[in-house]
Amino acid sequence: MAQAVELHRPSPSLEQRVSEARSILRLATTRKQALDLAERLIGSFANCRPPNEKQFADSVALVLEKYPLGVAQECCDPQTGLALKVDFLGIRALGQWLDDRLEFYSSLAAYAQRRLPPPELPDDPAMAARVHELLRGLGAWLRVKTISPLDELIAQKWEAKRLRREEVERRAAGT
Repeated sequence: MAQAVELHRPSPSLEQRVSEARSILRLATTRKQALDLAERLIGSFANCRPPNEKQFADSVALVLEKYPLGVAQECCDPQTGLALKVDFLGIRALGQWLDDRLEFYSSLAAYAQRRLPPPELPDDPAMAARVHELLRGLGAWLRVKTISPLDELIAQKWEAKRLRREEVERRAAGT
């Protein structure tokens, strides 16, 4: 039996990710869409049997309705959404997941890459060639040694979460 082999796809460029984030944030979620998404999300949790299913579905839909459609759809997708992150569906967990994704997409959509003007080369051709080579070498070194703004933003977010967790653990220990 032959298995399909999925080829490695290169990650999208930063510009593509920014454009995708902007399109995800563009549309608002309607009430009907929120109800359909809530039904899909609740169906992703085998243990979700609330006493009043209609009221719970309405509550989930009200929360989903506050967020852009792309974020709500991602949340309710069983392959990428909330069902993969939590064991039990609750309004607090839903709101936290949606807030985190909205913050991620908002910061990504707000990113604007700034282009520096090209450097002015000296009038002397020999010196201009030397400066040109030095700048090319510096550019190559910077591309290898620096972290992208998106990766830096993600690292800062995880560092903040780690610090909050350490603070909670320290307070719980009473030190």
